[in-house]
Amino acid sequence: MALSLNGADELRANLQRVAAAALAAGRAELGRIAHDVEQGSIERAPYKEGDLERAHEVQAVTRPAGIRFVVKVDESVAPYAIYMHEGFVAKDGTPEMPYKLGVASMMKNAGTPHMGAGVGWKFLERSFTDATADAEIRLAGAISTAIGQSVGVTVRRR
Repeated sequence: MALSLNGADELRANLQRVAAAALAAGRAELGRIAHDVEQGSIERAPYKEGDLERAHEVQAVTRPAGIRFVVKVDESVAPYAIYMHEGFVAKDGTPEMPYKLGVASMMKNAGTPHMGAGVGWKFLERSFTDATADAEIRLAGAISTAIGQSVGVTVRRR
C-alpha cells in the first residue's frame, strides 16, 4: 500500500506566504497601536513649555520571538516627567494627587483634568488603557484581512 500526496511543496509555500502576511500585518497594527498610545499620552501630558510633549517616543525592539514596541518619555526630562506623571509634591514628601494644572495645561485640556482624556497625572498610563482597550480586535482584524488578501478572499468584518 502506498500513499501519495501531490502539491505538498505548493501547499508549504502557500502556508509560508499566509504566515508571513499575518506576521507583517500583526506587527504593523501593533506599531499603530503604540503610536496611538504615544499620541494619547502627548494629548494628556501637562503643558508648560512643550518639553514633556516633545520627549515622547516609540521604539521598536526586535527580539528573537518577535517585536516589542516601547512608548516612553525621554530621560532628559525625567524628574519633571515623573513628577507630572505620578502627581507627587516632593518638597515635603507629602503626596498631593492630583496637582493643580497650570494655565497652559488648562488651555490645552479637552476633558476632566487628571481623568480619562483630560490633561494631568498618569497621562501615559491612561493613554495606554484607552489605546489598548480594543487591541485584540484591531490585531485580529488586521491579521484576518492580511490572510484573506494572501489567499484571494475578502474578509468582511461584523
